[in-house]
Amino acid sequence: MLVTLAACGHTDLPATSAPPSAAATPTRDGFEVARSDDARSIYVSADPLKLSYREFERTGLWSVCDYSDTTLCLQRYDGKNDSVWLVPVRAGTPKVILPHAVSGRRFWISGVRVSDTWLAWEELGPGDDLVKDVPWRLYAAPLRSGLKLGRARLVAQASTGGARRPLFDLDGSRLVWTSATPTAPHRFDARAVERDLASRREKTQTRLLYHSDGDLQTVTLKDGVAVVMEIPDLPRPRARFAVLRLGSGERLAAIDVANEHPLSHWPAWRNGWLAWAPFALPEAQFPELYVRNPAGQVWLVGHQASDPVFVGGYLFYTDNRGSRPWVVDIRALRLQDMTSFSLVSGMPGYGDWWHGGGFGAPDVEHTFVASDERSYYQGDKEMYATLVRIYQVD
Repeated sequence: MLVTLAACGHTDLPATSAPPSAAATPTRDGFEVARSDDARSIYVSADPLKLSYREFERTGLWSVCDYSDTTLCLQRYDGKNDSVWLVPVRAGTPKVILPHAVSGRRFWISGVRVSDTWLAWEELGPGDDLVKDVPWRLYAAPLRSGLKLGRARLVAQASTGGARRPLFDLDGSRLVWTSATPTAPHRFDARAVERDLASRREKTQTRLLYHSDGDLQTVTLKDGVAVVMEIPDLPRPRARFAVLRLGSGERLAAIDVANEHPLSHWPAWRNGWLAWAPFALPEAQFPELYVRNPAGQVWLVGHQASDPVFVGGYLFYTDNRGSRPWVVDIRALRLQDMTSFSLVSGMPGYGDWWHGGGFGAPDVEHTFVASDERSYYQGDKEMYATLVRIYQVD
C-alpha cells in the first residue's frame, strides 16, 4: 500500500562555517574533542513530519537488518531457523534469498548488511558465545538481477576464544570489518580490515585499514568513508572515531566524544556531521543523543534517544519519552534549523512498538525505514505481526 502525504520541504545537509583552527579546537592525542557539556538545545516542534511512504505487513516477528535506496533486507526467525529476505524499496514483496545458514543447520545467522550489489552476513556456531568458545564465519555474496544471491564467499573465520566476533558494514563492493584479540588488560591487537569484493587482484582485494592497541568496535560506511569507533588503551570507556577514506585509508577526521560511560549502538556520520549516544549514568536505561556539525558545534538531541541515521537534510532517531505509559517516538531533526518533528509513535505496553534507524546507520540518501512490532491475542495465545514502513525523503 502506498500512502502519500503532504511533505515538508526537503533540504540537504546545511552548509556550515569552516571548522575552527587547530589552535582553537580542544585536542587529545591528535583527536578533536566534542564536549557534550557544551551542547546546545534543539527546538522540538508539536507539528508532525509528513513524508510519502509505502508499507506492508507480515505475520510473525521480522527484523529490519539494513537497507539501501534500492533494497531492504529483512531477517526472520520462525522458532527453528533463521532466514534472510530482500524487498525492492519502491515496489514488491519480501523474497527469501538466504533460507538458512550456509554453514549448516546448527549455525544461526547474526548480523546482515546489504548494498545495491552485495550481501554480507555473519554465522555463529551453537552455544553461548559469552561463556564458551564458539566458531564464527563472515560471508559475502553478490546480488544478481531479480534479487538472486550469487555464490557465497567465506571472507573471514575464527572462534570467540581467539578473536572477537566481527562488526562489519558494506559500501557497494567494499566490506570492512573489525575484530580484536586481547593481549593484556585494556590492550588488544585490534584491526579494521577492508576487502574489495569485486577485485580479482590479490594485492588490492584485502588491506589493513586501521590498527589499535586499544579496542575497535563498530564500523559504519557512508559516502565512501569508514567511521571506526576506538576505545583507547585506558581503563574507562572513552570513545573516539576515526573517519577513513575507503581504498586509501587516509584519515579525514578524528573526533573524541569525551564520554564517561559506554555508548549505545552505532554512531552516524555524513559529510562532517557526527551523531552518537552515550549513557549518562551506568544504571541509565536509555542513552542521550548528541549531534556535532562540521564546525564543531554540539547539540543535545534527546535525553532518552538513540539509533541515529542521516537521510537528506534530516537526522532520524528513536526517542523513548519519559512518560507513563511508555511511548516510543520515531523523530526527525531538521538540520537546517535544528528543529525536531515526530514521524510516527506507539506504546509498547499496548502492543505497538516502533523501531527506526537502529540498523547500523544505513548508507542512504532518500530512504528511511521504520518497523512496528504488533502483538495481539487469539484466545489465550499471544500473536505477532510486523508492519514495515518505507519512507521517501525527497
